[in-house]
Amino acid sequence: MSASAIVYLIIVLFFSIAAIIWFALQTRDHNHRKKRLNDFIELNNKIIDWSKEIEDDSLKQKFLQERLTVITDELQYSQFDTQTERQKIVDGWAKHIPSLLQEIREEKLNKLKI
Repeated sequence: MSASAIVYLIIVLFFSIAAIIWFALQTRDHNHRKKRLNDFIELNNKIIDWSKEIEDDSLKQKFLQERLTVITDELQYSQFDTQTERQKIVDGWAKHIPSLLQEIREEKLNKLKI
């Protein structure tokens, strides 16, 4: 085997390894974005469900406008965190949403059981 053939094989091996690493990193990033988007969709659906429980139409409109705008902006700038957003909703809107109050009570009971 000549020296040029060995150099050629080394170059091909190097680029093959680089392509595999690049593909693995792209797949990891894609899965991360997909999980964040799924979390966003799940929270968005919960917000819609919670809004149906608010009886006052002006409060319902304010809730939807406030939460969906904030969440969409944060998702756009990669600052979206499901737990933080849920906590903001709990802090500001729980008194208007009966099922959310029930979830909070259940969480507290589960913490006491542990």
